[in-house]
Amino acid sequence: MDKEFDTRTLASSAYLIHVEMKAPSNTKRDRRKTEEVQRQEDTKHVRVNKTPWAGTILKDIISLHSKVRRKLTTTYTTPWDNLGYRLLPMTNEDDCMQYLNEQEKKHNELVEKFRKELPKVLEKQKKKLGSLFDPNDYPDINSEWAMDKFMYKFGFEIFTQKLPESGHVIVDTETKVLNEKDKRFAKTLEKRLKTGIEAMLLEGHEILRQWHKVPNKERMYKTTGRENAETWIKKVDSCNLSNDPRLNSLKKDVKEIVGHVDMKRLCDDMVGDEARLELSDQAKKVMDKFNIDI
Repeated sequence: MDKEFDTRTLASSAYLIHVEMKAPSNTKRDRRKTEEVQRQEDTKHVRVNKTPWAGTILKDIISLHSKVRRKLTTTYTTPWDNLGYRLLPMTNEDDCMQYLNEQEKKHNELVEKFRKELPKVLEKQKKKLGSLFDPNDYPDINSEWAMDKFMYKFGFEIFTQKLPESGHVIVDTETKVLNEKDKRFAKTLEKRLKTGIEAMLLEGHEILRQWHKVPNKERMYKTTGRENAETWIKKVDSCNLSNDPRLNSLKKDVKEIVGHVDMKRLCDDMVGDEARLELSDQAKKVMDKFNIDI
């Protein structure tokens, strides 16, 4: 990491973001059936679960949440702490916030539609589940309090936090001496920045591994070739805030493979074999260069 990189530079070039998304669980233990099966099988090591909201809009809401988490992870941010916060570079701020605002709107629309359709949903679930239907698994649609309590289980909130400023991350002891508090603070930020760098390196390694395995794949997808790599390259361009040379070097090699290998031919069952072997060979050379395990 560059020794002149300091926390003030970091605080002006990135901030922390956490998106909290929640929805009711679609898995519910059926105690009555569980006890029945346990008696029949003479064992306590079994439980019966049911999906009370199967086939409803809840599936779309949960799917949206997964898509948002994946987009944040692969495109806009790097890991920061164990509380769910991630580091968002200022260069990604506009695109990221526009995306999140759009997804929050979709989330709210789906939740409102789900609420309006609840009476019909409950009738359908009653028919689908038959004897397994338990009204206690669902909110009382005739109770405002019960409905409010249930709808509180849905959520889409965006939290941001500025990074504090306190001295240099890497200290040149000949010109700058920090007190013990600042030193601890600097080490913490350095460690978290390195965590983000290591995460991006591992993502790049996995792209190369997938490329190396291409000849053995029975079916090819567009994302196997260009899309995942280009997304990763853009992420490195914006998120390598410490200008890590390992990451820059790996990005350069991945970018060269994307530019030299005919990615379109990979998905062609008739003429794709040659392109797949070429991609695999190129990936293996880079993996050997960086000592990446297969």
